[in-house]
Amino acid sequence: MPVIPSTPYATGSQILSLIQDLCNDDQGQLFTAPFCIQAINSAARWVGRELRNRGKMTLVEDEYLVTIPPVLVSDPTQQVNLTYTGINGNVTAANTPTLPDDMIEPLVLWQRPTDQPMNLLKMRNCTGQGGLPKIFQRQWLTDWEWRTDMICFLGALQSTDVIIRYSAVPLQFSLTDDDPPQISGSLGDIDAIDAMSYYAASQLIPKHGGAPLGAQYRTEAAALLEQLATDVTRQQQFSPTRMRPYGGRNNRGGSRTL
Repeated sequence: MPVIPSTPYATGSQILSLIQDLCNDDQGQLFTAPFCIQAINSAARWVGRELRNRGKMTLVEDEYLVTIPPVLVSDPTQQVNLTYTGINGNVTAANTPTLPDDMIEPLVLWQRPTDQPMNLLKMRNCTGQGGLPKIFQRQWLTDWEWRTDMICFLGALQSTDVIIRYSAVPLQFSLTDDDPPQISGSLGDIDAIDAMSYYAASQLIPKHGGAPLGAQYRTEAAALLEQLATDVTRQQQFSPTRMRPYGGRNNRGGSRTL
């Protein structure tokens, strides 16, 4: 017999079933998929946000590549802005490239001249450091700043490939077209089904008169999440660390190969 592929990530139907069990509605007569979908997505965002703030890397995406065109003029007062809807500023405005549509914020950027077979060099993050330098554009982008939901560059005199590593929005669940509707999607973190289900149930059960139980479930969700966060801390304690080597401005933090 062929082996049926499986995944360790909890599905929408498994999450809904656990919520119904917590709310004493095993038959799903009150806590249906349409009734629970918003609370489930809220719980997914809550878990993702809390774990991300604690350093868990499940919801981190890498290898998103964009090409930043050369600037139109060399002028220290001009910048290049990469947004969710396109690129503008000191380049010809266009609908592409764009920021990834699931990005919450960028973490690390690397660069290299477009289509040149060389290692990518890590760029300097100027966010919260007084902003981009006010200097004439050079051959390299070198610096970037995350401001008003866009990545801002001083710009470069040549076309530049940029790799973006970023924190991502947790996968959102949706309703199927079945009758009755079911919940499609899967959880982005392997071990977060209990914390997420308790959190969702804490929002849902007060709507049916269970406010005290909802408060208990909220406390239980926080405790379960703290256990997940403890696992993150334990992993970080066993991670090897080393001092970064001294280097030039453009090679700060090292390089990588695409």
